[in-house]
Amino acid sequence: MDGALMEIGPFRISKNSTITLNNGTWLNSANLLFIDQPSNTGFSYSNTFDKDLDQISFNFYNFLQNYFLIFTQDFSDTVEIYLAGESYAGQYLPFFAEYLLNNYKDLNLKGVLIGNAWIYPNLQSLSYLPWFKSQNLLSSSIISPNNNTINNINNLNLITQYHNDYSKSKSQLQSQLNDSLLDVNINSQLSCDLILDSLLNLTRLNNSNDINNDCLNIYDYRLRDSYPACGANWPSDLTNVTPFLSNPHIQKNLNLNINFNKWAECNSSVSKHLLNQNIKPSFTKLSNLLVNKNLPILLFNGNKDIICNQYSLELVTQNLKFDGNNPLKLGFSDSIQYVDWFVKNNSNNNKKVSYNLLGKIKYENNLYLIEFINASHMVPYDNSIGSLGLLDIFWGNFKWNSDISHDNQPVIVTPNHPNSFHLSNSIDNSNSNSNFNFNSKNNQTFKDPMDDNRDTFIGDSTLNGLNYFFFIIGSVVVIFYFTIRHFKNRRFTHRNRQPPLSNIYESYEMIDK
Repeated sequence: MDGALMEIGPFRISKNSTITLNNGTWLNSANLLFIDQPSNTGFSYSNTFDKDLDQISFNFYNFLQNYFLIFTQDFSDTVEIYLAGESYAGQYLPFFAEYLLNNYKDLNLKGVLIGNAWIYPNLQSLSYLPWFKSQNLLSSSIISPNNNTINNINNLNLITQYHNDYSKSKSQLQSQLNDSLLDVNINSQLSCDLILDSLLNLTRLNNSNDINNDCLNIYDYRLRDSYPACGANWPSDLTNVTPFLSNPHIQKNLNLNINFNKWAECNSSVSKHLLNQNIKPSFTKLSNLLVNKNLPILLFNGNKDIICNQYSLELVTQNLKFDGNNPLKLGFSDSIQYVDWFVKNNSNNNKKVSYNLLGKIKYENNLYLIEFINASHMVPYDNSIGSLGLLDIFWGNFKWNSDISHDNQPVIVTPNHPNSFHLSNSIDNSNSNSNFNFNSKNNQTFKDPMDDNRDTFIGDSTLNGLNYFFFIIGSVVVIFYFTIRHFKNRRFTHRNRQPPLSNIYESYEMIDK
C-alpha cells in the first residue's frame, strides 16, 4: 500500500487518518491496479509461501487471468498494460514480463517502468564506495567527529579493502552469468555486506543526545535516522499509513476478510521462504526482453538514494547487451549521452513560461535510463507531480527545445500537470459497476490540463477513507503497482507519437522554438 498511499495513488494519509488528495497521482494518466504479492504480503493471504521468482511469476499470471475474467471491461484491444514498481520490483517485473509474454499471448503488455531498481545485486553492491565518494558522503563534515583522524583513515582503508576483495570476486561474473548462478563464496559475500555496513558505521554521529540523527538514511542520504535502522523508520508518512490500514473499520470497508488480513509493513516470513535457489537474477532477463521481445523498459532513479543509487544502475547498463544489430556490444553506444529533462511551467495568467530541471535521460534500443534529481529511493514520494513526466517520456508526450540550456543543446521538455487531479463531491451509487471515469489529456500541444473540460471522478466515494471510488488491490513489501492505460478517445495514438529519444542524436526537426 506504500505506492498507493505515499506515492502515485490519488490519496495521501495525514495525521489522525485524515485523507488529502495527491495532485500528482498517476491516475491523471492511467488507470492503476495495486497488487499485494507475493502471497502473504500486505493484505494477501495463503497457507503457503512462494519459494522463488518463477513460482511468484506463475501465481501473478494466474491472478491476472482471474482478474480479467471478473473485470472484463479492462481487457480489450484498446487497453495497453504496463508493469511498474520500484526497488525489489527490479527482480519481480522482468520475471513477470517474460512469463506473461511467453504464456499470456492475448495480453497487450507494452512496457515496464522500474524506479531505483535492484536488478544485479552482486554488481550493484560495488557501487557503494564510489557513490559515497562521488556524493561527498565521506567528507570531514559527515564522518563521525567522535572518531579521530587516524581511526577514520584506518576504517576507510579497511572499507576499500572490502571493496577490492569483493571486486576481485566479480572477475568471473560473466562466466557465472553464462553457466552458473550469480553466487559468490562466503568470504566474498561477507565483504559485500561489510562494505555498506562499514560505510554507515563510519558516518555515524554517535551523539547520545540525538539518537534519531545518528546514521545516514540509506534511502535518502539528505536525511538521518537512528542506528542500526539507517532508514528503516522512513518515510515519515509510515506513522500515518500504518494506523490507517490497521483500523478494522477501514479494512472492512476495503472488503477485506479481517479474520485473515492483518496489516504489517513487512512480513519477514515472506522473505524467509523466498530463497530463490537455482534462480538467476533478473539481469539475465533484460536482454531478451529488450531485443527479442521488443519491450521498452524505463529505469528511473532518485539521485539521493544509497541502496539502489544512480551509479549502480550505470554499472548495470554498462554490462547489459541490448543492441540487436551488435549482440556483443555492452551498454549504451558512445554517441548516446545524457539529455537534460525539463518540465514546462505556466504561471497563473498562462502568459509567463518557465522551465524546471527534473533530471537527465539516455535512450537507446528500447532502454531508457533516467536520473531524477533531488529525489530519494521513492521518487513519487518526493515529487509526485514531477513523476508524471516519466509517463510523458515513456509515451512520447514531450518536445525538444534548444533555447533552454546554456549551451543551446536540445533538451527534453514535458508538459506541466498543475493540480490536475479532480474529485467530484457527488455520489453516484447507480453506476457501481463502473466506479471511475477518466480521460487522459496528454497531448502534443501542451494545452494546460486546467483549461480542459476534464472528466471528474465520481462514484461510490467519500473523503473519510471508508469507501474508495477507484479500484485498488494493493502493493507489495517493496512497492509494486501495474498500470492499465486506455487509449479510447485519446488525442494521440501510436501513429502520431513523438519519435524515440534517439532522434536527438540525428535530427533536430522536432525542436520547439
